[in-house]
Amino acid sequence: MIKDSLKKLKLIHQFMMVSVLIVGVVFFYLNKDKPVFPETEGLEVMMVLPAFLLMVALSVTPLFVKKSLKNPNANSSTLNDKMNTYLVIHMSRVSFFEMAGIASGVISFITESTINLLIIAVVLFILFTLRPTTFRIANELNLSKEEEEQLKALDQEN
Repeated sequence: MIKDSLKKLKLIHQFMMVSVLIVGVVFFYLNKDKPVFPETEGLEVMMVLPAFLLMVALSVTPLFVKKSLKNPNANSSTLNDKMNTYLVIHMSRVSFFEMAGIASGVISFITESTINLLIIAVVLFILFTLRPTTFRIANELNLSKEEEEQLKALDQEN
């Protein structure tokens, strides 16, 4: 069960990263002949919306994760329950950043500007740093040494 949760966690994280990357590549290709800073009369708010969403994600997700990890399910007795809770928390955290990346691509297409595509690169970097490693999972869940060793052993089997 723990092995399945770990596999799901890593697969979902990779899928979310790839989806943001695909959006970035598609909208970059569609906007490749457009100016970096086009005239955006009436679209100024849309030009700053991806950066705003990224700032919201950067400020809200640490609070969300901290509060969620205080949940009794995150401190349950079995490693399997802890992993299932962490799966939900991690997916929620990553979805904030995915939303900012996809919004950046869509708004870049609407405004015909490629400058917002830089936010996709920032989001991909953040998602890369947030990838679910055994070290990160053990630290965020405050696992005991035995649970951490069990998680490492399961991760090496994959």
